[in-house]
Amino acid sequence: MADQSGVRRRRQWLACRIVAVLTLLVALSPLTMPAGISNPSLMGTPYTLWVSLLLTILLLVLTWLGSQLQAKRED
Repeated sequence: MADQSGVRRRRQWLACRIVAVLTLLVALSPLTMPAGISNPSLMGTPYTLWVSLLLTILLLVLTWLGSQLQAKRED
């Protein structure tokens, strides 16, 4: 039983790392700044700011999740 939970935690940790790398790739891709639009906005706020806020929140959640997974590993 303990071995299965260890495998599950390793898979969750791997998924967390993969999502973090994908988030980084999205942050550095043209998705954060659409091409051909000089001043993109969403609800009066710059589009880039919305994307940056969402990516920051996602990274914050991933950091919290990773800390929870590592805390269980040390127990």
